[in-house]
Amino acid sequence: MPSAGRVTDEERLEVLRLRGEGLSIKEIVDHVRLGKTSIYEILKGTINGNSVKKRARPESRKVSPRKKARVLRMFAKDPKLTCRECSAQMNNELSHTTIHRILVQNKIKSYRVRRRPILSCQHRLKRLRFVYEMVTQRADLTAIVWTDEKKFKLDGPDGGARIWLRSSPGTNATEQFSMIRRQQGGSGVMVWVGFSDTHKGPLLFIDDSVTAEVYMDMLQTRVFPWYNGLPTRPSIYQHDNAPAHRPDWVNDAIRATGVDVLQWPPHSPDLNPVELVWAQLSQKVYNKGRRQYTSVEALKAAIVREYEKLPYSFFHNILVRTWKNMVNVLLSKGGFSTLNGRIKTTLGSLC
Repeated sequence: MPSAGRVTDEERLEVLRLRGEGLSIKEIVDHVRLGKTSIYEILKGTINGNSVKKRARPESRKVSPRKKARVLRMFAKDPKLTCRECSAQMNNELSHTTIHRILVQNKIKSYRVRRRPILSCQHRLKRLRFVYEMVTQRADLTAIVWTDEKKFKLDGPDGGARIWLRSSPGTNATEQFSMIRRQQGGSGVMVWVGFSDTHKGPLLFIDDSVTAEVYMDMLQTRVFPWYNGLPTRPSIYQHDNAPAHRPDWVNDAIRATGVDVLQWPPHSPDLNPVELVWAQLSQKVYNKGRRQYTSVEALKAAIVREYEKLPYSFFHNILVRTWKNMVNVLLSKGGFSTLNGRIKTTLGSLC
């Protein structure tokens, strides 16, 4: 068979005519003494016999330094600005993809704003005193029952705004833009969990509002039986300064069981290892914010399923992370444990 380079004009016209009639390549081979490769070469760049020319690529226009400086000034003035909003404010002189490329080239990254409580000077002093005593006395974190409550919502965890900031090593750029974390309402379920080193505690659902009476009833009926059944009973009980935990008669009832109550500093969720349990459960239950639930029963089932998957080694590893957080609090002079960013541990490495 002749090759594509020796195809006559009559053969070319015949191939194009047959292709225009809707014949397949195999059917054209039966009518014309040409191979499939030759027919492909003839049809290359043609559609129904009409030649299609490739559109010339426009030369890439370089962004002027003046426009680059304008983009950087806009994001320095308003870090919560999006690339599309910046493009609209510039009357679409630059596309949002070009603006994104300018930010990346100047080492400006997008961060998610974290929700954190406000820390006053008194809060910092109490946090610093607590951590100093724990570190200097070499407290045994395995001898503490760590507890906490969290409300899981049907629509997923509370999201945070994203901001554009220049990244610099050794610092946490989002600290100055942290949002105030407040108690949020909404349909969901309140969950309590407790653990001690490798002793995986129960996962309890609280249907009513968490008052001192409801909290004490839960301790007496469900928490103390689990605690008394442990092979090695921890000597310290930890809970935060929530209103349901503050009454003296609640703490006296806990001490009556032979357990001391840990004096917890205010506004210190970063020092509680249970927060890492919540983070891991939220990531799995909500599939990184891409999953929602239509009923409380489905949400409860998902929480129980993911909690049972957590290995016992996970609870031991997050206590190691808690020691690192305490060191970070000392380095930040009572600030949050992630202030200086010197110690980084991902949740994936803890499992």
